Amino acid sequence: MPYQLVFFPDYRAANPYQSLLYEHSAAELHPRPGTIAEALEIRARQAPEDGMIFHLHWEDGVYRNEPDEAAARAVAERFVADLEGFADGGGSVLWTVHNAAPHDDRYPAVQAALRAALVELADLVHLHSLEAAGWARTELGLPPERLVVVPHGNYRPLYHPIGRPQAKSRAALDLPEEARVLLLFGRLDAYKGGAELLEAAARLDRPELWLVLAGRRVAPLDAALAALPEPIRARIRVEPGPVPD
Repeated sequence: MPYQLVFFPDYRAANPYQSLLYEHSAAELHPRPGTIAEALEIRARQAPEDGMIFHLHWEDGVYRNEPDEAAARAVAERFVADLEGFADGGGSVLWTVHNAAPHDDRYPAVQAALRAALVELADLVHLHSLEAAGWARTELGLPPERLVVVPHGNYRPLYHPIGRPQAKSRAALDLPEEARVLLLFGRLDAYKGGAELLEAAARLDRPELWLVLAGRRVAPLDAALAALPEPIRARIRVEPGPVPD
């Protein structure tokens, strides 16, 4: 039986997760990005027996761009009402829980209320590991029959090895060949813990340990870097900005 699937939010431009997920879905699944309002419109045009799924990913995408908590709460409550209407109309709700808590969530009370509603409304909750499923049972009170574990896909097929020896790569970054090198990589927002990592490095008496910070720095680290003792700062390489594929 074919299923129309609407997924929200659409983060494909910044994260290949959704593209990889739906490229490997079954042939009878027809995914497309959209809002819950668009899912309701599609469902209204379907026959009662037709299959329809609304797939929610990062749930803070519902409200995170609102200017204040009151606006965020209103948007979240409207979303829940629409989701209830979708479920009452025969649609199925699939919820992928990506994180125990949203990154940099400005409205935790709104988040808590939205998650409580999703616990009641979701027909199936997708987790990426058995540990996450255990967390969902304990922290969210979800029964095991409504949980499914599908491991997070690997991004490696998207990013091919550079094809040069490690020694040359280290030389390009002025790293000692025998050093133990740690990498903090990606979109370096506060939740990535860059400042905490630098503080930990400052406490270690490990002259063989080097650190590379590579990616677009959203949360500034200049002050934390400047506060480090010079011998430690000399063992840190900073590669700012997006890293090419």
